[in-house]
Amino acid sequence: MRELGSSGRSSAPSSVVMGNRSHAVLGLLLAATVVLAILFAGGGWSESRAAAPRGSADPSQMDHRAFLPLVTSTRPLQRERYGYVALSSDWREDFDVAQLGGGWYVDANPPYCADSPGGLERALLIRVRNWSSIQLPWLGGLVDNYPGGLWLVGNEPDCIWQDNVVPEAYAHIYHEIYTFIKGRDPTAQVSPGGIVQPTPLRIAWLDRVLLEYKNEYHVQMPVDVWNIHNAILRELSHLCDPANAWGADIPPGFTQCEGEMREVEDNDSMDIFTQQIWTFRQWMADNGYAGYPLIVTEYGVLTPVEWGFDVDRVNAFMDATFDFFQTAKSTTLGDPADGYRLVQRWAWFSLDNPPYDPEIEHSFNGNLFDPYSTEITGYGLNFGTHTDAFPPLDYVELRPTGLRVEPLEPIGASGVV
Repeated sequence: MRELGSSGRSSAPSSVVMGNRSHAVLGLLLAATVVLAILFAGGGWSESRAAAPRGSADPSQMDHRAFLPLVTSTRPLQRERYGYVALSSDWREDFDVAQLGGGWYVDANPPYCADSPGGLERALLIRVRNWSSIQLPWLGGLVDNYPGGLWLVGNEPDCIWQDNVVPEAYAHIYHEIYTFIKGRDPTAQVSPGGIVQPTPLRIAWLDRVLLEYKNEYHVQMPVDVWNIHNAILRELSHLCDPANAWGADIPPGFTQCEGEMREVEDNDSMDIFTQQIWTFRQWMADNGYAGYPLIVTEYGVLTPVEWGFDVDRVNAFMDATFDFFQTAKSTTLGDPADGYRLVQRWAWFSLDNPPYDPEIEHSFNGNLFDPYSTEITGYGLNFGTHTDAFPPLDYVELRPTGLRVEPLEPIGASGVV
């Protein structure tokens, strides 16, 4: 997105205890068989992410449905749904993020090696503006340091102010990065870069990406998780009307002067916000990705206090979006592994972006921490009210390491020996 006001922006073997009378435990054995079948055929209680099948020479030729996380993973814990976008390099040291009670974050500037505070899960962002294959050794080191990671290939590649890639070029960049990561770490998950907002113009940008990928590699584009940003911004070319072209501009590779002509007051419109999620879920279904996980990796209120978006107004929008994410479901469009919810996780923008400065007309609203004082803000306190009732994160491995089936009573207690 464009800066506001800027002119340019990780076993015991199973055992069965039984009496001498086989009919006394037949039911138990049958139950055990069913449980084992569920666990080892479908992943059962595992919280692990889905992985591509091992041993493939070319990950791009895999049937992406073979590693779709519909049967190998379970729904996130409630706390794990709530996240934020972390921007600064020292945020781990500067901010007491435990106050937020979130369960994951988007690492916009992933360090070469860093622990995740409090065991939070993360999505790692790979910037693809001016991407070159010479960056693969650097990426390989990151992949080695974060096994099983979720990788977001690009930040708003549909936006000229961000990664700025024409759709046909993006298809080839995504292919190169996807195949490289999957070849290096088959347990990794890869997601296409989040578009600014699912408007008709941005959907058309994605359509061209999918078409180019299919034409060039003769398979549907492989995706583990879809992610989007859900901004509410104006789409007006700065080349056509520089005085009024605040927002997302026109996607690279398109020549229109305008798309969705939003107004400033629309920035916290729940009608637009929710419709965009429904629109993207329908687009996923129309293109063969129905039921895939969807995460929103960036959204918030960007317009500043000075433009009428004070703490109460922004927090009301935060409340409404959290409620929507928790409750919006569709048996035809949602993720069946997650109770058919439309969205599995979401990340508020931002943890630590500097607040808007009216003197230079730069930056955005909604920061959960003040980057200067390092204190939690009113937005951060409100975020915490949504998570404080959840139990703490507990990363005990939930996959059973063995199965022990015992009689319902001590042997001999009921006269059966």
